[in-house]
Amino acid sequence: MKDEKRFLVDVGMRDLPFPIKALSKVQPEGQSTIVRISIQARIMHEFEAQWIDKFIKMAHKHRERIGTKFLRDNIGEYLTELKAAYIKIDFTYPFFVEKTTPVSKEKCLVKYNCTYSAKVPSLDDKPRIFFKMEIPCITTYPGSSTEKLGGLFGQLSFVTIETVSQKDIYPEDLVELVDRHAVARCTLS
Repeated sequence: MKDEKRFLVDVGMRDLPFPIKALSKVQPEGQSTIVRISIQARIMHEFEAQWIDKFIKMAHKHRERIGTKFLRDNIGEYLTELKAAYIKIDFTYPFFVEKTTPVSKEKCLVKYNCTYSAKVPSLDDKPRIFFKMEIPCITTYPGSSTEKLGGLFGQLSFVTIETVSQKDIYPEDLVELVDRHAVARCTLS
């Protein structure tokens, strides 16, 4: 009877809203935001009834900050507490950066979609932490021309950057990188 309960089951949850502090270069204490947490785990059958309670308890314990270092430090605890053979957690959230409009010089907040993902196949393996950010930017329309007045047309584009790093990567740095290099100037011949 005991051996019948020793098989693995896959469990999961998608888009649990949760308040958290996101890593920020401008706000050292972190930017307050709401993440949508999704989890996939492979656990022993006998723990299936209690896994969600344990996961939510750990989410509350670690809600003060999200970032590469914090996820790397905490993912082992998730594995141990859930007695998981595999775990993948996604934290998707909006991040806001204050910018100045180019013409009117007004300050406004721009929303960027971010996702931290942490996955580890077992306690013996090192966790892999991914950070993905979708950055809106203005690029020139490929058919536009700098040669004639009114011939240059802008279009809204999105640049998606996904990183795997041992160190924290600040969202503001990725925004600055894209802002510096995104505008493409096309000339028709």
